[in-house]
Amino acid sequence: MNYEQFVSKLEKAGIEYTLLRFYSRTYVEVGRYGYRFDEKGKSTGGWIHNCGEDWRADWYHWMALLREPND
Repeated sequence: MNYEQFVSKLEKAGIEYTLLRFYSRTYVEVGRYGYRFDEKGKSTGGWIHNCGEDWRADWYHWMALLREPND
């Protein structure tokens, strides 16, 4: 899934996000999570701002959005 498909899923679900461009990279911030995409739009990783004990369940949920085919 590329970043355009990921953003489309967020918009369909009504989830707020911030889209940032830095040279050829695209960053999508969703709450305390950030996702990085390369110049081809492919996911290259992510991070969590202020993660605590509850990060795993939320992280798996958001990473699933990157793996699922776009509907």
